Amino acid sequence: MYGSSSIKITPPEHSVFKSKGYWRIRLQPENGYEDALVTILGKSKQALEWIHEAETAPTNPTFICISLEDVEKGTYDYSVSIEGIGTIDPRVIVKD
Repeated sequence: MYGSSSIKITPPEHSVFKSKGYWRIRLQPENGYEDALVTILGKSKQALEWIHEAETAPTNPTFICISLEDVEKGTYDYSVSIEGIGTIDPRVIVKD
């Protein structure tokens, strides 16, 4: 959820299971923020290899699906930057 100079990631540490095949991220802008560019990037070289998305959320909500096909289990820090609002740094835990 984002808008009015705030960004909320729920939960800030998220677990995904590799067996599911993908990690789904839900973008839910407040009214008036649907055209803000959302950039999601891994913070380490290993995370950057598979976490690198940039989207707007023209419909509410919009979903981004990131493949887990070649991802090793572990904890990955990433950043979520929203144009005109700011950046936060959550993490994702990939499990078997």
